[in-house]
Amino acid sequence: MSPPGAGQLLDGGPHKGPPGLNARLGPPLANFQGNPHCPNLPAVPNSKGEITVYVSSTFIDLEAHRAALKTALEKARYDVECMEKYTAFEERPLARCLADVAATDVYVLLIAHRYGYRPQENNPQRRSITQLEYEEASRHHKPRLVFTVDRKQLWLPEWIDKGADADDLAAFRAEVETSHGVNRFSTPDQLASLVQQALQALQAHRPPSMEANDPRARTYTTSELNAWVEHHQPQLSAAFLGLPSVQARQVHVPLDVCLTPAGAVAAEGPRLLNPEDLEPLLAAGGSQVLLLSGDGGAGKTSLAFAIARWWLQGEPGGVVRLPVLIETALGQGESVADRVRAWLGSQLAGAGGEHELPPELITALLAAKRLIPIVDHLSELTPAAREQLLAALPPGLVVVTSRSDDDGFKERPLSRIEPQRIAVERLQAFFLDYLRRRGQGDALSDDDLMPAQAQLKRIVGDKPITVLLAQMFIDDVIANREEG
Repeated sequence: MSPPGAGQLLDGGPHKGPPGLNARLGPPLANFQGNPHCPNLPAVPNSKGEITVYVSSTFIDLEAHRAALKTALEKARYDVECMEKYTAFEERPLARCLADVAATDVYVLLIAHRYGYRPQENNPQRRSITQLEYEEASRHHKPRLVFTVDRKQLWLPEWIDKGADADDLAAFRAEVETSHGVNRFSTPDQLASLVQQALQALQAHRPPSMEANDPRARTYTTSELNAWVEHHQPQLSAAFLGLPSVQARQVHVPLDVCLTPAGAVAAEGPRLLNPEDLEPLLAAGGSQVLLLSGDGGAGKTSLAFAIARWWLQGEPGGVVRLPVLIETALGQGESVADRVRAWLGSQLAGAGGEHELPPELITALLAAKRLIPIVDHLSELTPAAREQLLAALPPGLVVVTSRSDDDGFKERPLSRIEPQRIAVERLQAFFLDYLRRRGQGDALSDDDLMPAQAQLKRIVGDKPITVLLAQMFIDDVIANREEG
């Protein structure tokens, strides 16, 4: 569905009244729902009763987009603070910019392909004024809405940085996309519409009793999230790896998979999966689902846990991510984030007395993909339990195992991995690898394995078989040999 036009709500109705703080002006924008960096609007608007929005970006390459956004927001009775009010757009005074950011209610960041002007004074790290504005908004815990231009959007070559500016822009973009739910824009009108929807989502989710200095408005920087993960990784890694379901699948034999990235027309493979295949999924802004689908016994859960071990080891990219397993239906009124928070709290209760984890911290870790829920056996839940869980997905990345190719993930990009069955002619190699990983490499010789493969072929014919059936068969062969 195309986004609504500027000044329109998601249901198509015109935005008539002023954006009152407690008014519910429309349904939340999916990518910003629960975003920890868009926590709350302030308790008191400006003297005219308007919310102040600071628009931060480079200028010449986004002039049309900024103009459309400014016009739309002012029509909707937001007070827009922007560089157009200054005398020199690109070389705007740093002190005034940062003061305006500190005084604003909501900070909106637009990123295209230029890093922008670098102030000469009081800027030892030579950062662009746009990045300095973003850091000032972060320092003051302002709600931050981030929009980046769609990489497929055609762009003038002279408006695409090269060299050091391109490198610094890439680093800035990576930091922002790691910390925020990010929305992509193409046209000026689309950007104006998306920003209005995000602002409406902020207002709709602001608790009426929340004051500007309420601790629930707390947001977290990337460095704070890194420190939290680093501190708790040993204990939480041991807790996850010690779960009975994970222990039961310690032996994982890599097998071919078919991988279908979100938005792809056709699957890639079959081939072996490696950590780098997941890098685009982890680097993408916003929220995604990674669905591992296939028949019962195909190895979906085993593969999910193998991926989790990669993340615990910092693969790919050297970033540690902490998996949290969800194996049962949610309780009444419970969300996935609630379940994650409860499990973490139970594991950390004995480590320094950290019994109560702030919900905002959990949401921030989820949105940054430093915590990744693994929802196992989704297709085996009742329809009502499935529907409840799908409606309660957190921001960030969620891994799901299911026997169904489509379990109703309509609201967020879906990537799919499908473990492949084992061809009969590859059974002997599988048996050898499986036994070696179990520490039983000498349990059967090639002379033993060839008859075992032939026996299984007589049972199943030439049809490929699931990994579970192959494991059960070879386990039975070894058990009979030990008994005999």
